[in-house]
Amino acid sequence: MGFITHRTRRSLNPPGPARGRPDSVVVKLPSADPLLQKVFSRLEQNRREVSFYLELADRVLLETPRCYYGDTDPSTGRTVLVLEDLESAQKGDSVAGCSLDEARQCIRQLAEFQAQWWNSPLLDRLPWMPLRNAETGIYQELYADAWASLLQRAGDAMPAQLRLLGDRLAEEIHGIKDCLSWPPVTIVHGDRAIAF
Repeated sequence: MGFITHRTRRSLNPPGPARGRPDSVVVKLPSADPLLQKVFSRLEQNRREVSFYLELADRVLLETPRCYYGDTDPSTGRTVLVLEDLESAQKGDSVAGCSLDEARQCIRQLAEFQAQWWNSPLLDRLPWMPLRNAETGIYQELYADAWASLLQRAGDAMPAQLRLLGDRLAEEIHGIKDCLSWPPVTIVHGDRAIAF
């Protein structure tokens, strides 16, 4: 189970010889949380992930799981991805962190990936991967409800400075998204954006 999407590992044990079939796969589906479904549907982020695996994954300088199947239901926007199971790969731990050598290796791989797409004219041929400022209206529309929900959940635990910053962000979304769309641009986790 993931935070943003629902992930599940499925064992493949049909009768007969394997014939190159994997022993297991990972299936990614949209989150069951209605609020996350609404946000991701409006931002089309699940559709972008499917498009990445179908159109780009085999052309990037970054090891990615093999995609066995991916599709989007045009009427609902719901998506499905069936991916190679990387159970044997080392998993990161966002709480424990990583070693300095592991951090260097990740940064090196990310830099190589982003350099491959640095101001690439191919990015203009990917309509499903817009610049950040194309989402300004959607973010402005979603922000008020999302911020109100966070305030309610955090209650008195939210520091006053953070509350003031969050209140002010609503009027800054347009400027922030514009700044994130200035060249040079590259791919950053599903979108094109400025790369510093």
